Amino acid sequence: MEVKLAQRAAHCKSARKLIGQTEQGLPIAIFNIIFPALLFLTLVNLAQLAVASVNFIELVGEDTGTMHSSVVEEQIQDGLRYRIKRLRDPPSAKTAYILILISLLRRPSFIMVRPTLTLSLITSLAAIAAASPGGRGKDHHKSKDGYDNPGHGGAASTVTVTATVTATVTTTESGTCGLSTPTLKSEGIEYPPVKYGMLLFQAFEILDVYGPLEILNQLSRYHHLELSLISSDEDLSGVTTEPVTAAMNPLNSTVYPLLPPTHSIADPPMDLDVLIIPGGLGTRSPYLNNTVDYVTSVYPNLQHLISVCTGASIAARAGVLEGKRATTNKASWDSVVIYGDNVTWVPEARWVQDGNVWTSSGVSAGIDAVFAFVDEMYGSANATYIANLIEYGRHTDASWDPFAAIWEVETDE
Repeated sequence: MEVKLAQRAAHCKSARKLIGQTEQGLPIAIFNIIFPALLFLTLVNLAQLAVASVNFIELVGEDTGTMHSSVVEEQIQDGLRYRIKRLRDPPSAKTAYILILISLLRRPSFIMVRPTLTLSLITSLAAIAAASPGGRGKDHHKSKDGYDNPGHGGAASTVTVTATVTATVTTTESGTCGLSTPTLKSEGIEYPPVKYGMLLFQAFEILDVYGPLEILNQLSRYHHLELSLISSDEDLSGVTTEPVTAAMNPLNSTVYPLLPPTHSIADPPMDLDVLIIPGGLGTRSPYLNNTVDYVTSVYPNLQHLISVCTGASIAARAGVLEGKRATTNKASWDSVVIYGDNVTWVPEARWVQDGNVWTSSGVSAGIDAVFAFVDEMYGSANATYIANLIEYGRHTDASWDPFAAIWEVETDE
């Protein structure tokens, strides 16, 4: 009996000892799980910084003498602006500085060929490393679209210094590239538009759509943008540029591409900031009543509306142009200006802005109108940079219009 009691006591003592060890070891066990996870995430971030930062040197190989400054500029933006701005972490910025400095030292040919650029890079990157600590300052806030806008603190400093890096490249490489550097902090309005919608209907004019989309596509590299392609038909398989009737295609041509939409007017995207209405033969279609109704209903909730070419006829029918000045394609002038009882049609204009409505003249004029829009919303440096990047010669004078005379457009005045 005594032996059994002794054995039970020993078992209880062992159990209590085990429980005590477990209680003491619980924090250590948790630490052993969390610390490796945090270390792994840190290493992943550093690896991303390493790849993005070193890449702009490794990209060109040994032939750095022929490296175009736009390549350096773009890679620096990718390696610094996007990574460091996302991390918003001064130690990570210092890590990026060290990695890029190492990569420069590994490429002596780069230093020899471009000593001025190398010195400027090192100076600018050192400024990043010395950026004030702090992360999100007390004035940090989010824009209405949910994306970060820095106030005072480390986040703001990294963005500012990155702008210095890109400006340095352009300065030291003047005469080689000749491109203006895009601004990283918008010169335009505080909260520029984010959500864009492009209205699509059968027989839309190709350049009316793709011209503005090219500009937005380039702009999206420097500003977060969202695009919805909105079909006037519920069929989302593709909107064709083919004329609506055979009479509009008498030679039975087959040069009409399809553009797959993301939405329809029956199930449209919510909370659009900007709606763009293209022109084209499709604006003469008798089946646009639902499209006109959609524009009427969505306009009060938009920040801006842009019509290109004969797209102004849809805007006029929707009542958007009432009491406003507007213009349209001069070759189709008479067929458009019949819409809208109280619209002041401007015959000589590349584009017209009246309040939050922008209307352009024919086809290619939509590109100039959207560039003017980008200029006002996102800053002139962005507009100029994108125009130079796509090698487009902008018309910056809204009143420039030789086509009014060519098409003998007259007013009732």
